[in-house]
Amino acid sequence: MSRTKKKEFKSMNILMDIHTREKLDAYCEQTGLTMTKAIERILDQYFDDYFSTPEKN
Repeated sequence: MSRTKKKEFKSMNILMDIHTREKLDAYCEQTGLTMTKAIERILDQYFDDYFSTPEKN
């Protein structure tokens, strides 16, 4: 049986505004996602939107 490939990770430490952190905590509690998974999903969605939008000059 072959092993599935594990994701590669890179750690990140940040300081976050308290109000943003409180919203993130509430989001994680409501969705049942870990903070890591929630941040990954939020950032992935943001970057998908950002890079799919034509540049505005």
